[in-house]
Amino acid sequence: MRSETTRFVLVQAVVVAVAAVGISTVVGLAGCEVSDQELLQATTCRPQCAGKVCGDDGCWGTCGSCDSNHVCMDGTCEQCVDPKYTGTNCDQCVDPKYTGTNCDQCVDPKYTGTNCDECADPKYTGTNCDECAPKYTGTNCDQCVDPKYTGTNCDECADPKYTGTNCDECAPKYT
Repeated sequence: MRSETTRFVLVQAVVVAVAAVGISTVVGLAGCEVSDQELLQATTCRPQCAGKVCGDDGCWGTCGSCDSNHVCMDGTCEQCVDPKYTGTNCDQCVDPKYTGTNCDQCVDPKYTGTNCDECADPKYTGTNCDECAPKYTGTNCDQCVDPKYTGTNCDECADPKYTGTNCDECAPKYT
């Protein structure tokens, strides 16, 4: 049994020595055993960042990080091959409006278009796609403004006796 106690805390894989008095093994808070050699390395570790601008420093830290559109490769910041991507693994879309494997899908499903600025549902309009488009009305923009039209796109004649773009021509069997 030890007459003096040494306490160590294991915090995110970094062992911090609080006091050390002749011990051979210490059990950390996480139940991990830490040997004298590991303790010595943890308390005497010197970051190895010579020639590196990013990446692991060998002492549970980093030598720095890269700007967007760059990834750390062997201590050097390299530009992501595809300019649409960014992040430490070049796996995030540069433009936050986009997602998907090709950064070509709008994050917000109510938008579409090259700049994710068009309403995906043609029944809606407005900056937030929360207003009924000109041909539509109703709580869910699911009714046609002009009663002579019906259908999903309000482009079908509501009265089967009529046809034509303006629903002003007699249907064939009603002539």
